[in-house]
Amino acid sequence: MALGNPILIPESNTNVQFIHIADVLRTILATFENRHAVCQSYNLAHRETITWKSLMSTFKKITNSPSQIIEVEQKFLTENEIGSKQFFPFRDVSYLMDTTKLTKDGLPTPAINLEKGLERSYKWFKQQRDFVPPRHSMNKVDFILNAYTQ
Repeated sequence: MALGNPILIPESNTNVQFIHIADVLRTILATFENRHAVCQSYNLAHRETITWKSLMSTFKKITNSPSQIIEVEQKFLTENEIGSKQFFPFRDVSYLMDTTKLTKDGLPTPAINLEKGLERSYKWFKQQRDFVPPRHSMNKVDFILNAYTQ
């Protein structure tokens, strides 16, 4: 994205939620002092629901990226036997969590929204000098870009 390369996303109506690590830690620490949390499990996610397009638009805004967002059609993926994980880092599945149990048990709910969380994470990332990108299975990026940009 920082290089201005196109961003590929599945064309879908998928909605997901995210959570910033600071909210995870705040909730975990609160469980240590909350008798209702003993032997309990909780869903942790910010209440804001995000589409892939809004996620990438937020990334673009934060990084000042000129990258074009390209929505890859399901028909193209099916015809070419390409799974979303071969060009996109997330599963293309709506995954929404019910966090009402946190409130019911008196625990803090996640407060850092996507934009603020990405701003913090990007600021941290830019300070890392020894970062080595993880290997991934996104082996169809060039194939899709060739098909969509010609």
